[in-house]
Amino acid sequence: MNPAIKHIEEAKKYYQIALEEIEKSKGNGKIEYAVDGCDKGWLALNIALSAMFLQKGIKEEELPKTYRGTRFFVTKYGDKNVKNLFNYTRDVLHVNGFWDRDPEIDRALEVLDDVKIFIETLEKQNK
Repeated sequence: MNPAIKHIEEAKKYYQIALEEIEKSKGNGKIEYAVDGCDKGWLALNIALSAMFLQKGIKEEELPKTYRGTRFFVTKYGDKNVKNLFNYTRDVLHVNGFWDRDPEIDRALEVLDDVKIFIETLEKQNK
């Protein structure tokens, strides 16, 4: 299997988990579901970014393994939209939603929509 496809499929899986957890929190008011969903949404983006890097010719063994490395690769290989998505997702899902445990449900869902679009775009480019 093409390594980029493997990453895209994994990103879709974590996106779906994130969406379900945040929707569950919205429905029952339990913040722990949203916090978990925000964490999974951030993970989905990072896995999708790995797919993008692979599509740009980076070898699997050269993929970044740290936040700092991913940020460097996003700066080097991402266009303005990818950079903005990375920063916005980090702020809304990772920092506010997960670390601060203060997710804004509607904003988190908006960001997840953008992550989904990014994943779908990568999937189309891989066909």
